[in-house]
Amino acid sequence: MKQKLLLSLAITTFFCSSIKAQVPALKIYAYSQATNGGMKPSEIAGENGEKINVGVRPGVNYLLYFSYSGSASVTITGVWINQKAYNVKPEWIKNTPIEIAENNADENSKKITLVPGTKNKVLQLTLKSAIEKPGILTGSKKKAVSESELVVSYTVNGKKYFKAVKKITVLKPAFAS
Repeated sequence: MKQKLLLSLAITTFFCSSIKAQVPALKIYAYSQATNGGMKPSEIAGENGEKINVGVRPGVNYLLYFSYSGSASVTITGVWINQKAYNVKPEWIKNTPIEIAENNADENSKKITLVPGTKNKVLQLTLKSAIEKPGILTGSKKKAVSESELVVSYTVNGKKYFKAVKKITVLKPAFAS
């Protein structure tokens, strides 16, 4: 009886550790940054003497990074930002930390660390285009997309997963160059 119990315990432990080994530890670093389209805002006088803002085409850049450990095969399959689905282009980042200037209009600006130095694998996720008719979401993924600003969908060795980020960190606005 004790042998069967020990054998069952050993098999269960092995099974659980092998499942855990297939899903790497991961972290998502997510930032948004308003941009002005390349010009500093300026004002001109309109026909009736009113001031008109020119040179500002506001937009938002998303700086998204997906970091994971281990040697598993990970594929990014989708991203939802504020309940809107996007195609993404993942690109390997070879060197960390990843830093940007807090104020890109000031060359003496202090640096902000987006991704700390790590030995993990890091992918930068660049938004390519919105998906007009994404697949229907159900269950916990539907709930995550409705309650989170960011959801990243991915596969590990062919098995589907997703990870939600409740709030995307907002950076100071940037001037496009």
